[in-house]
Amino acid sequence: PTDFHLVHLGSRAVGGAGLVVTEMTQISPEGRISPGDAGIWDDKHIEPWRRVVDFVHDRSDAKIGMQLGHAGRKGCEMVAPSAIPFGPDADTPREMNQADIAKVIDDFVSGAIRAEAAGFDIIELHAGHGYLLSSFISKLSNHRNDAYGGDIKGRMKLPLEVFHAVRAAWPDHKPISARISAVDWVEGGNEVEDALEVARLFREAGLDILDVSTGNVSHVRRPAMPGLFQTPFSEQIRADIGIPTMTVGNIATPEQCNDIIANGRADLCCIATGHRPSCPCRENPHVYTMTIVSRSFGIILCALALTACAPAGPTGFGPALGPYGYSEQKLESGAWKVSFTGNRQTERNAVETYALYRAAQITLKQGATRFMVIDRTYERETQRSY
Repeated sequence: PTDFHLVHLGSRAVGGAGLVVTEMTQISPEGRISPGDAGIWDDKHIEPWRRVVDFVHDRSDAKIGMQLGHAGRKGCEMVAPSAIPFGPDADTPREMNQADIAKVIDDFVSGAIRAEAAGFDIIELHAGHGYLLSSFISKLSNHRNDAYGGDIKGRMKLPLEVFHAVRAAWPDHKPISARISAVDWVEGGNEVEDALEVARLFREAGLDILDVSTGNVSHVRRPAMPGLFQTPFSEQIRADIGIPTMTVGNIATPEQCNDIIANGRADLCCIATGHRPSCPCRENPHVYTMTIVSRSFGIILCALALTACAPAGPTGFGPALGPYGYSEQKLESGAWKVSFTGNRQTERNAVETYALYRAAQITLKQGATRFMVIDRTYERETQRSY
């Protein structure tokens, strides 16, 4: 994890989310989708993740979860239940043997132990979207003729072995979730009847909550559908199997979340970063500024501005703020100036999180132990000491 994760997850926690969850965090280097994936396969990952977890716990009421996964035949070193490529243009993965299966189970357990050491409140096993555990569950990718293939009970053998092993290593008072693809959206693939059996087997094994998504198990894209197209699967699984569920997909407003929960269609609503409200700057083009001043030295350490969506200089902070501009500059006076342009409240939260982090770094380097934030928003001023 990097500063991106501190800002990305921290800002959403500060912004009011009840639970924030990491991206799929890889349990082994060979299980990565790309070299830049976040990981939890080494003890050196614990402290950087603990920094993110501690910020969320210290600065908000939110809980934080880690999603554990292995990319399988989508990964850097492709392995799968069967030697079937993801699509016609993909390389053929290596069929896993018993030693491979044993290692994957051990890697999930080790990842869970490190997630606990970092202080996470919940973990989620990614068993959807065509990744390794998902590829065992799907008829499209699992053509094995041993105990790990065949009917749905056989195809669920590895996911359940992983769950039982992880459950034994994870604290009893902390919950575990699993994400599944309820249907494959491909002829000959899993249908809702398979999802109901998957849910039943997970419930009997002791899973706390099921995160219900769909598709992405092959190169065939799931159909473009408007509205809450995945929520009906969550609703049916919750009603028929009696396991708590999360729902995800095209959820964009608080009203939708309230309606889903109130009508018993899911227990939690997952909202992805792709859904963004309209630009508040265009409605109220006031300038937001924050100045961070070292109490010991009396110099400006950081100033940032949220303007009416005007172009910014080169993006200096990376993908946490998407296409929005962020730059950092040390002035001749010794002050630090941070400039930012964005169009929504969450970007302000993100930059404020990072500004505080950078201010603390700069202050400590100068030998100071405290600094003050002067927050001027819409002509109102507040001060906070750190």
